[in-house]
Amino acid sequence: MPIILDDIGGGYTAGAINANFTVIKDWINNNLLHRDGLTWENNSMELELDMNSNLITNLPAPTAPTHPVRLQDITSTYLTGTGSPEGVVTASVGIIYTDSTGGVGTTLYIKESGSGNTGWAAK
Repeated sequence: MPIILDDIGGGYTAGAINANFTVIKDWINNNLLHRDGLTWENNSMELELDMNSNLITNLPAPTAPTHPVRLQDITSTYLTGTGSPEGVVTASVGIIYTDSTGGVGTTLYIKESGSGNTGWAAK
């Protein structure tokens, strides 16, 4: 739907200019920021968003299971290194550790107890 403005004519016509600004504001609010014909209902995305290799900045911390996560939100939960973390890696209970050189039964560890560098269990 196009924006239709009144002709202002010559000279300074504040009323006509203000009326045109109101038309522009209403069109943006009703058709750009909100779906056509539905007043004050937010737009919903129906297609993929291609950021063209650009970053999304200022992404907030997730507060619900369906929110996107940032790297900083998961790096404190998942740790990696070489060798067993027992007696070496200090972490809180619930942290997951992977040994990049581990084998069967020595690759994945869960911090199950304690607050220091002990309490790791191989899974």
